Amino acid sequence: MDRLLTRDKKFNNLIRMTIIETIQEVLRDTDFGLELQERVQKRLRKQHRSFISFEDIKKRYS
Repeated sequence: MDRLLTRDKKFNNLIRMTIIETIQEVLRDTDFGLELQERVQKRLRKQHRSFISFEDIKKRYS
């Protein structure tokens, strides 16, 4: 009986860790800290005409 409970706990822990790792992978932002190149910023400005810098966004929502 104790062996069964131990096995169940290990299995539950494995499932829990797998779910946590999967969620972390999904939420991980690989572009964090990177800046747009000037040519990309120019293209975006032409396309949308309303460009808000990241600094302005941070100020607005801080």
